[in-house]
Amino acid sequence: MGEKPNDNMCAACIRDKKQVKAESWCHDCQESICALCKELHKKFVSLQKHKISPMTALQDQDDKLRFLVVDEPCSSHAGKCLEVFCLDHGKMCCSICFATQHRHCKCVEALDHIAKKLPGSNVDWNIHILSEIAKITKETIEYKELLIKESNTAKETIIASVSTEIENLKSRLDECQQQFEKTFLRSHEEKEEKQKQSVLDLKRYLTTVKNGETLLSAVQQKGSAKQKFLAVVNIIAEVEEQFEQFKATHSDDEEIHYEHDHTTILKQVCEKNKINDVTEVVRPSGTIWKLSTHLPSFRVLEHVEQKKEISTLFKKGMDALSLKAEKTSEFFIYGSAHQGIFVDSQTVVTACSSPPSLKIFNHDGTELSCDFPIKLNGKPSFFAGSTKNVFYVGCLSSVYKLNIVTREENAINLACVAEMKVKEDFDVFYIDEEQNRIIIASNKKITVFNLSPFFEVQTAMIPNLKTGSLHSLCLKQDRFAAVSGHKVVCFSLSGQKLFQCQIPNAGTIRCLTFDPLNNVYFASTYSKCSHLGKNDCRNCGNNILNPSVYSLYCPNCGCDPRSCNYHKSSTNTKCFRCNSDNCLKKIYKAVYQIISDGSNVRLFIPDCSTDSFLFFNEHSEHLVLSDGKTYAEYKLTI
Repeated sequence: MGEKPNDNMCAACIRDKKQVKAESWCHDCQESICALCKELHKKFVSLQKHKISPMTALQDQDDKLRFLVVDEPCSSHAGKCLEVFCLDHGKMCCSICFATQHRHCKCVEALDHIAKKLPGSNVDWNIHILSEIAKITKETIEYKELLIKESNTAKETIIASVSTEIENLKSRLDECQQQFEKTFLRSHEEKEEKQKQSVLDLKRYLTTVKNGETLLSAVQQKGSAKQKFLAVVNIIAEVEEQFEQFKATHSDDEEIHYEHDHTTILKQVCEKNKINDVTEVVRPSGTIWKLSTHLPSFRVLEHVEQKKEISTLFKKGMDALSLKAEKTSEFFIYGSAHQGIFVDSQTVVTACSSPPSLKIFNHDGTELSCDFPIKLNGKPSFFAGSTKNVFYVGCLSSVYKLNIVTREENAINLACVAEMKVKEDFDVFYIDEEQNRIIIASNKKITVFNLSPFFEVQTAMIPNLKTGSLHSLCLKQDRFAAVSGHKVVCFSLSGQKLFQCQIPNAGTIRCLTFDPLNNVYFASTYSKCSHLGKNDCRNCGNNILNPSVYSLYCPNCGCDPRSCNYHKSSTNTKCFRCNSDNCLKKIYKAVYQIISDGSNVRLFIPDCSTDSFLFFNEHSEHLVLSDGKTYAEYKLTI
């Protein structure tokens, strides 16, 4: 029972600032109520089941307690009071509850009768229990109030701490942001200034070119022969001079793209107390390379012949299997080369690796003196190209465009027109002049640099190639061939395998190249049984010219008669293949041909003396095979 309301007034009305005498007690609300509030209990569904009892004016003067004359209403049946107690269920019932729910119960007694059986000690015990419950409840209340107080204190502390930390973090973020912006903007402004200067110089160059075009067009229509000549010479000189100035000023012209992870800035500041710097992705712009595309094509007195004409032998539809090779000449050059190209039908450029250098020869082997305009710090490679007097040199991560400026009887003058830094080392390269592309390759990947209209890089990975030499790779504008073990594998530039060939009885594949129709040629060795003469080495089959040397070693293979089984016994001369006397494998050097789709492989040159590298002279229908010193030239016919 709750606390006594003031002057026995309705507690609900007191809260409404009214003074109304209470007539009843609500056991659920634990407060006294007036007649009006009692009626409200009947109206509202949530209050209808509250137990309400009338109050008497009896009051104990000693303890100021108020007693109830209880006539308990039934919570289930309106207008009915509780009259009996079911001992079986431990519940008080009205007459209807008894008739409907407890009529079969055995122990049901009237409330007045069973109340007389309540032992006095039970009341005392229950008072004790209530006292213990009250004590535990009070302690619990005090503990919870203490928890509330402590949690409120903790709340204030946490809110203040979080606010302080956030302010500190904001301050750190502001400082880091200011430092980041200062560093980034300074770097960006420097690079932006260089780019603006590059654009300004390009506009000046464009003005020079357009003015030259306009002037030369006017002179072409109305000028004399001398005026035309002077105009051509002066305009070409002016354009070339301004190009050289631009190249000298902007030799390191590059494209810079920014990358930054701005999604983890808070983590960066917390862990490193700074915002990570912007990553600059630097790529070659190709500006100078593109500008140089047509410069070597200027002509004054020479006839206009901008493109080298490929031999009509290599026309589309040609039956590659009908192609034949006949050795026509052989010449020797000083030095040891690993690659060669024909700049034109009479001039050969070779690349040497020890030390890295280039050499130029006439077709007869006469070396031409030349001061090369580039410094080679690694093993060079070549591409001939289709523009007259132009060829390309690749070394480490750069490609150079070289132009033959002048020729003399025993000398040649070269100029480096442009350099393209591709930022990664490569083994072979190809210049696609029609589509303005540079293609580089190694035994791991192919990279295509599209220079026009915008710079773009495409990369394709090459899986599981086992090759390590420059001669074992070659490129064309749409494919890449490589030696992998004893196989030749051909890929598209996207890395897709086009075909794979393995030649029976062929030994180590030493070098390979393409012809203009994408047929592949490679040099290798093969073996076959051959009857041996008296002075032939039974290990390799080669003739030993001086029989007296035979007792020591074979000069071709180094076989020592004292340790070679074929020399210890005169009876051990049977060939393990054909079982004939004085017969053994003989090793031949040869060139094979693979048709462009990989459908057919054949022995193209069955016996040759050199096999280190080979290349085509596409303009005079010749194939050259060399060991670096001796150059054997084969005429191609159908």
